[in-house]
Amino acid sequence: MYLVFKLATNLFFVFAFIKIIIDDIIKKITYHPRPYLTKTDVLPIGKKEQNSTSPSGHTTAVTAVVCVLIFYSPWFMLLLPFIPLIM
Repeated sequence: MYLVFKLATNLFFVFAFIKIIIDDIIKKITYHPRPYLTKTDVLPIGKKEQNSTSPSGHTTAVTAVVCVLIFYSPWFMLLLPFIPLIM
């Protein structure tokens, strides 16, 4: 049970750090508008986001999870090839 708590705590702090660094700083510095903001022939599906498209939040989250899991077991290095697939 302690290991699960420790893993959850580490993941929480990694996600909090990445959210602050990636979303709040890097996305503002390297702003790339979404396609429907620059092209008239693109219709968005769902909510219209105004934030930057790069760096990808999904890729960043998966990379953070894999990096935390590698500290718990080297077997999680087998997940590293999936990161470029998500990109």
